[in-house]
Amino acid sequence: MTYAQKHVGEIDLKTENHGELHIDAELDTLDMLTITFGNSFTLRVDEDSVDLLREMLYDVSRRMAMQRSKRDEAIIDIGWTVAGRY
Repeated sequence: MTYAQKHVGEIDLKTENHGELHIDAELDTLDMLTITFGNSFTLRVDEDSVDLLREMLYDVSRRMAMQRSKRDEAIIDIGWTVAGRY
């Protein structure tokens, strides 16, 4: 089998410290995923590592949503107690 890479996805993320960052993903015939983060660095990982990264990002995303929800509830509570409405 001949070695080859196939482009499987790309996104542009807005970051706080780097502005917009282009992220590109390529899957190769050795079952490795290469993720390129702009001109900064490249990450080459196997399927298990992709799954670990996905699980971690999903968990963090859930935590961020819960944190935002709690913050929004606190703002609503303050709005009711301080201003009588929101």
